[in-house]
Amino acid sequence: MKSQFAVAALMCAKPCFAQSDWTSVTNDLNAMISSGSNGVYSGGSGVMVRAQDFEDGGNSAVVASTFWSNDIYAPSQFYPTAGVPWFPNNDWDGFGTTDWMQPGLAGADGPWTYAALGIVVGSGMNGLYPDFDNIQKDDWGWGVFYSSDSNAADKRCYWWEDNQGYDCPGGWMSGGQYSPNEDWHGAGNYPMGNPVTGEPGEKGGGAGCHFDSSKKGVDQEESYESENLVASDQCECNYNFREDWSQWVWNFINSGKQKPGFEDRTWLHGGDKAPQWAIDTVMCWVNNPRDLIKIQNELFWSKTFWNNALVPNSDYTSWDPSELRKYWGWNEIPASREFMDDDQNWDAIIIKLPAAVCNNAAGDWGKTDTPDCLGDTEALQLDADLDEYVSKGKLLVGADHIGDRPGSYVVFVREYGDQWGDAGGEINWQREFFCANYQHWSSQYRVVHIESDTDNPTGACYLDYASTIVA
Repeated sequence: MKSQFAVAALMCAKPCFAQSDWTSVTNDLNAMISSGSNGVYSGGSGVMVRAQDFEDGGNSAVVASTFWSNDIYAPSQFYPTAGVPWFPNNDWDGFGTTDWMQPGLAGADGPWTYAALGIVVGSGMNGLYPDFDNIQKDDWGWGVFYSSDSNAADKRCYWWEDNQGYDCPGGWMSGGQYSPNEDWHGAGNYPMGNPVTGEPGEKGGGAGCHFDSSKKGVDQEESYESENLVASDQCECNYNFREDWSQWVWNFINSGKQKPGFEDRTWLHGGDKAPQWAIDTVMCWVNNPRDLIKIQNELFWSKTFWNNALVPNSDYTSWDPSELRKYWGWNEIPASREFMDDDQNWDAIIIKLPAAVCNNAAGDWGKTDTPDCLGDTEALQLDADLDEYVSKGKLLVGADHIGDRPGSYVVFVREYGDQWGDAGGEINWQREFFCANYQHWSSQYRVVHIESDTDNPTGACYLDYASTIVA
């Protein structure tokens, strides 16, 4: 059924432009995220990416990760590592002040011109999910997938049916009453997986209802309509919308219902548009990537209907990439902390460039972007980010470590767009892994691209010291 918000342009299953900046690793990763030609999620099976936080052990069994497929069309599909995505703003999100928030390393202009550093898991995805070879089948349902930022690891409550209550961060909640108790840690404390597929408490890491840590209450938004946004007390999405997820978004926009105690959130259903962060409180989870993709696209295509574009300040109706990229375009997948922190599962360290960072001539939309378009300040921050990975022993330096894990293998990711409509901002975005020789004059590190030849048919892409000379 056609979305009521947008008709997406047909996208190429592979990048629609010739590239010579490849290696065997970038080719494999691009195949894994390739868009489908036989319906949504009929191409590659996807990869998982994550910005490492280096918290030793951490407090949760799962960590927030992001699923990539080029059937997902939102920009900025990676959580920023150099600043706070609420910026820039005018100390106001449309409903409350934001002057309490600090902008972080990127400053008051926000992180939108900075590269983000993280890891990619592709070839090891079958170790993360059971029956991964069948993940694209309609009846696969082993996972927990949120189509937007959702606070899955740290602000979700796990429902216990037998006890008719929620395990929330720092306490137990039953009948709407919260009782502090340090023995309860919330949904993020459970092992990864769909809770429906196991015994109570056996799975369900990150699967639950959104929790407001200030008011100590569940603030998961629902709907006044007969078809609710959620299907159960676990806050799994209502699959009655599966044939047309745009109707789920339409219910959110036109009939959202706040929980008691949160009536001051008067956005939408006849009021003003909502701040970007509101989507955290409304987002339910699905058990498979295909529904994830469809919901995420509907939210993106309908952003001007629900998002007030105040945090961050942005203009989604423009043709300016610097405005269009200021969108929280990452989804959130609670994935096993142990698995995602294990460097043996990483295919490479990724350097994700801002969408259309080079702002080239009209019609390019990032298709020829290179890291050379990063500004001086952004290049310095990238060097510092690389140095943190090196200092933690999670990224090695030099050609001798190309095949190691952890090793020196790094890849760039460009985010490029295709216009699908005539109105400002009607761009669908995709991602491409690539390699390029890169060294900023101020950097202590550089990225080296070894092109393929008869002696090295796979090519390579690795981190080296800037002072090293390769013959």
